[in-house]
Amino acid sequence: MPATSFKMRAVIVCNGEIRSHSGLKELLKPDDFIIAADGGAMHLERLGLEPKAVIGDMDSIKDHHKEQFKEQLIVHEGQEHNDAEKALHLALKMGFDDIIFVGFEGSRLDHLLATVMLLKEYHDKELSLLTHDYKAKVIKNKIKLNAKKGDRVSLIPLTDSVKGITTKGLHHPLINAQLDSSTHGISNIASENKVSIKVDEGSLLLMHWF
Repeated sequence: MPATSFKMRAVIVCNGEIRSHSGLKELLKPDDFIIAADGGAMHLERLGLEPKAVIGDMDSIKDHHKEQFKEQLIVHEGQEHNDAEKALHLALKMGFDDIIFVGFEGSRLDHLLATVMLLKEYHDKELSLLTHDYKAKVIKNKIKLNAKKGDRVSLIPLTDSVKGITTKGLHHPLINAQLDSSTHGISNIASENKVSIKVDEGSLLLMHWF
């Protein structure tokens, strides 16, 4: 597949639980480049959508899906990365700079945490997690967030300590603060429609609940 130099989103559909397939469809844009991580292809079939690529070790996808998506199938049997990260590597190789994971929730806490930690590991890339309820991403240095008053905003340190945190537009502001506890920044509230968050050191996960 050729690399892309234009601005498009790559959307990686994982094989987690999706509460509402109609809700998932609302999250997608017409020009999204959709990559199914193995069994994520089954979610797309329910939506009547066709992925541009299906990648993984194919241990979760059914035989008729392999036949249905045989032109898009990329078999990657290596076990050094899970299927979500294999899909991420493909998107990065193609040159996408805006990559979103959907369908990552579910009963497999190990898979969920591993996907969250991809945001930390690839913090220099523009990665995010997206559901119908929230969006999550790692703050690199500074971020401006379009919110509605009353939206819930959680800040969770992914490193032992996150320093130099300054926020504007939140009910409980932080000024050059340090977060060491994973619960200190939970469930803040947007007091304005524009929220800004600055970080000097460390990895900070932002969760914006719509």
